Amino acid sequence: MFKIMQSYFLNKNLYVEELIREIPIHIASRLSLFNLIDNAEKKGIIKKENSNGLDKRKKVITPSEIFVKEYKDWLNHYINQLNS
Repeated sequence: MFKIMQSYFLNKNLYVEELIREIPIHIASRLSLFNLIDNAEKKGIIKKENSNGLDKRKKVITPSEIFVKEYKDWLNHYINQLNS
């Protein structure tokens, strides 16, 4: 979640393979991560789109609008809790 949102706010492309490489193998297998990403896409949490680059096999992950809204709400709540 944090890596997806970091890329979103920095306006950088985050590719599926890049995200999977970020997560250590002792946390989850590649297959489990692909399944998690596919399930998140089916539930409307993220979107996977073809890359605009030369390699059309690459998929870019972006958060859905609802994911961005809920993340911002959570972040504001968390910051408010820290400040009180």
